Amino acid sequence: MVALLGLVTLAACGGEDGTPVLGRLWTYTDPVALAPPGAGTDRRVVVLTRATPGAVRTLDTKNGGPVEGPFEALPSDHAPVMVGADIYVVGQVSGRIVRMNLAGEALDFPTVALGNTGPLVAAPDGGLRVTSNSGALHIFGSPDAAPLQAALPGVADTAPAVDGAGVTFVATDVGRVLGIDAQGATVFDVQVDAPASGPSVSANRVAVGSFTGVRVFTRQGQPVFDRPRGARVTGTLILDDGDVVAWGEDGKVERLGPDGAVRFSLDLGPPIYCPVLALPSGDLAVVDNEATAYRVSPEGEIRDQGTVAPAESGAPSRELAQVGSYVYVTRGKTVAGLDFDLTNP
Repeated sequence: MVALLGLVTLAACGGEDGTPVLGRLWTYTDPVALAPPGAGTDRRVVVLTRATPGAVRTLDTKNGGPVEGPFEALPSDHAPVMVGADIYVVGQVSGRIVRMNLAGEALDFPTVALGNTGPLVAAPDGGLRVTSNSGALHIFGSPDAAPLQAALPGVADTAPAVDGAGVTFVATDVGRVLGIDAQGATVFDVQVDAPASGPSVSANRVAVGSFTGVRVFTRQGQPVFDRPRGARVTGTLILDDGDVVAWGEDGKVERLGPDGAVRFSLDLGPPIYCPVLALPSGDLAVVDNEATAYRVSPEGEIRDQGTVAPAESGAPSRELAQVGSYVYVTRGKTVAGLDFDLTNP
């Protein structure tokens, strides 16, 4: 197991003064394949193995150095989640969720076997959300409370979106998009061209990808606009100014105004399955399925780009972690930390 830190210029382009804006790259490599990384508290990244027996550890966000662990844990295909000082892992076979502290000690948590699941998501209310492939959303509140379960029509293969009130928006493979509150009641229900993917939510809008494009609705389920695309849209992001970013299997990233007007359409080539992330600078962080990372301006210009981790490692994980301008990607046995702004404190 090795942690490396280097300053690497990933592309010839850079900032106006010639300083590369996607340049600091550390990597941590494990003997076995790794799950997607999880964003931790207090400058931590949580790293988990996929192999049995599983192991979890935390690394420093800025240099990849060891902080805690390794501790025994369930192997998983999904990113671990950290809430406060507790780490949560959903097992890849049983679907059981385990909770541990930073000393590796197991903590109380409801014992529920969910089977195969989607990504584990930390909600703003301090709880957890996860979908099971048997067709249900599982809502975990406090660690000592029994979870609630809401039936879903179909399977959700992308992460749900949870708003500040604890309403969870789920997009399913049959094209249904549901909003389910913290008590398990359905408060939003629309149909789009199947499969539906990558929902996002703001105070007054819900965006979702479909097989034929991007759909945006009011929180009451009324259509706002439909942006057709030539391939499945795999994810959406509603920005603070109301613009919508959408990406998909056609290799395009598009930014749309609140009325659906196209602000830019950038064709990067390979499909994009990783979530596009908003950076503190206002730029976007994009990672395509060939593990090329891009920093994209609000106008759709590529400011910089570079390859994540060794080329022989295959496609990147479809779950990313973000801490400010730092973005973390798993590729095979390696987790890479990318700094999208070298002036980051």
